Amino acid sequence: MLTQIYHRHNKARLLGFQATTTATPSATLNIGSMDGSVARAGAGQPTITPRYAFARRMLVAGATENGVGAGSYVGLASLASASAAAAQFLSSGGSGTDGAGDILALGWDSANTDETGLQEMDGTIQTPRIIAARIDGTNTVVLQGKKDVSVTKASTGVYTVTFNGAFGRNPTIALLGEGGSYRSLTYVNKTPGSVGIRAYDVSGVAADATFHLIAYGQEGRDEFGRMLNPIMSNYQLIPTAFSVNTGSTTFRVGGEDASAIVKNGTGDFTITFKKPFAKIPVVVGSSITQRKLFLISVSATQVRAAPITAGGSASDTDFDLLVFGSSERGE
Repeated sequence: MLTQIYHRHNKARLLGFQATTTATPSATLNIGSMDGSVARAGAGQPTITPRYAFARRMLVAGATENGVGAGSYVGLASLASASAAAAQFLSSGGSGTDGAGDILALGWDSANTDETGLQEMDGTIQTPRIIAARIDGTNTVVLQGKKDVSVTKASTGVYTVTFNGAFGRNPTIALLGEGGSYRSLTYVNKTPGSVGIRAYDVSGVAADATFHLIAYGQEGRDEFGRMLNPIMSNYQLIPTAFSVNTGSTTFRVGGEDASAIVKNGTGDFTITFKKPFAKIPVVVGSSITQRKLFLISVSATQVRAAPITAGGSASDTDFDLLVFGSSERGE
């Protein structure tokens, strides 16, 4: 049974977009046109401007469509502001590349960062719903999100994730890899009922992966915006978000939800949650200045994240994480 998802701060809002950039130059929004506009700043650089600005800095995650290139990924030219997100669709080598990609933005319509008890998180689409899943692609096992998805594997790094209950129209997808080495995740053949996933190593070669997936969409077929609606899920999700300043090992956003941030070494940071989740959360995110991002490990109490250069070297580069944790222990 679907239930509302909640956040620990006032007036959290989630927006989902799919943008396409072409060399005209131009950019279009295939998803989210009621919630914002887009402009092309350069090759593979869609700048998203929400119709209604947030009260404070938004945080961004996403994924590229596989046509952008094997091993491509979503990044940010710079950390998003309250009113715009300068996203980038990047090749495995870190070059801006025109094509399609999805962008998920979490922000707040209140500048108050005090914890106020659980508040509903809203979207502006018609009956918004979110799927959060964590998948072991090597063994083709759904680790979290069994109520929401199933997975099949066709070959190394080639998966189909089927939603247990289709959306009314194509959702927005955000992806991030987890494990001892970097994995890029792209999507292909996205429909309201399923999405193909392609996983690659740092060089853009197909490789199996454990990956985190967020699918955010709506039950209705038509796109409506401007009216806030509670976001629903099959799980009792309590999302939170962190924007990390790696230069000073501090938080630009989200420090009130963490008990500690530790720099383990260059490009290696552990965030300990102030309030542990009941089980391992689903985590997505992005990094700035052509850097790649992956999760070294995730537990119910902390997440260890690693930004790296396009070539795979550890890098102290700022990054965003969107954490979708649950208060339910079972699946």
